[in-house]
Amino acid sequence: MARRKNKNSKAAPVNSTEERPKSTPPATQEDGPMILIQSSDDQMFQTPLKSAYKMGEVKTMLESLGFHPDDGVAPPFPLPFMSVSGPSLKVIVEWLKIHENREPLSPEQLCQLRTKNIITDADVQLLDNCTRSELLDLRNTGCFLDMPAFVSTWTTYIAMQVDAPRNSQDFTDWFEAAPGRRRNQSESDADQPGTSAAVEDAEVLSPEALTHLVAYLGFGRRGNHARK
Repeated sequence: MARRKNKNSKAAPVNSTEERPKSTPPATQEDGPMILIQSSDDQMFQTPLKSAYKMGEVKTMLESLGFHPDDGVAPPFPLPFMSVSGPSLKVIVEWLKIHENREPLSPEQLCQLRTKNIITDADVQLLDNCTRSELLDLRNTGCFLDMPAFVSTWTTYIAMQVDAPRNSQDFTDWFEAAPGRRRNQSESDADQPGTSAAVEDAEVLSPEALTHLVAYLGFGRRGNHARK
């Protein structure tokens, strides 16, 4: 499976260090009721209420507060997510915008999506602007927010970045080969200002994510990625 290259993107795929905006622009009233969501670093993002309900965790929070999808009413305060970073939440909101006209997937539809490994060009362009560290965080964010359709997009995208994977280690190596990342950090390095072992460890593909990636794709279906 050859790696797909985005010729139209000015930024280098998955390695871009260009600073991105801290918040999304306000949506128009034609999108319906809007809701504010807040990241762990106090960044605010606005998204249509109907899109927010596609995040299982948001749906649960709203229902616990007495709100219901059929009511079409958003809370007058932002929903805080202290486990979600601003950059990841920004990508999630943009992904919801891309798929705003798609109805929530049933279990059967989600299974079909996984089998065909469907991904849109807009999805690819969105994730091309993420660093590998951000991509790792996005997978955890998608799981935390209970967004299986987004995790499906993430998994298919990662598979497209790895050249003809022979085994699960190839996926791990791709993440560990991120520019600027030290694979073996000594104790003396960890004591130096500006370095953090915790940050380094966070940039490793977790066993859970790796198992999901391999089981989700299967090496017998390499190259079977449908684009829309």
